[in-house]
Amino acid sequence: MGRGETHRGGARARILIYILYGDDEFTRSEALTEMKEGIGTPELRDVNITVFNGSEVGFDLLTSTCETVPFLSEGRMVIVEGLLTVFERGRRATQRALGEWEALPERVASLPPTTDLVFVDGRLASNNPLFARLRRLAEVRTFPLPRWNELQEWVRRRAAVREVDIEPRAVQALADAIGPNLRVIDQELQKL
Repeated sequence: MGRGETHRGGARARILIYILYGDDEFTRSEALTEMKEGIGTPELRDVNITVFNGSEVGFDLLTSTCETVPFLSEGRMVIVEGLLTVFERGRRATQRALGEWEALPERVASLPPTTDLVFVDGRLASNNPLFARLRRLAEVRTFPLPRWNELQEWVRRRAAVREVDIEPRAVQALADAIGPNLRVIDQELQKL
């Protein structure tokens, strides 16, 4: 299957909206990097990828950017970091209603087939009002931190990816010393 395509009910459907969220920022950012690599040729990729800070972008700017035609490419990607987090319960910013963002699901449901819209956030509650409205339209990928009993296996797999020969005692020592900070573990493995 090509970029952004999946099978739904036997038919081929194009996914346009993605939600990547969870506490595992390292794996989440690797997944986003992989998605970016699917956008056009390397020399035109940066022109066809727009990144917004979700706490600063306005509704009109986001939606008009999503409707922009890609430049000399089959597709473009619009990434919004932290917008859904703004609407988490308990945050001061959520004391306001969704306001103009209430119309976002309707607008993004009619995105041009050339645009992938990617929401990137940390931990989200299922009762987050914007997340609840968007998730039915999106491919949702969750990135939880590995549990303590999964961390050593993650270190072993990452060492294999980095082609690092590491003994079981060293795996345990690394996991114990650093904990679930996967970016730091990866940096330490790169040093080896």
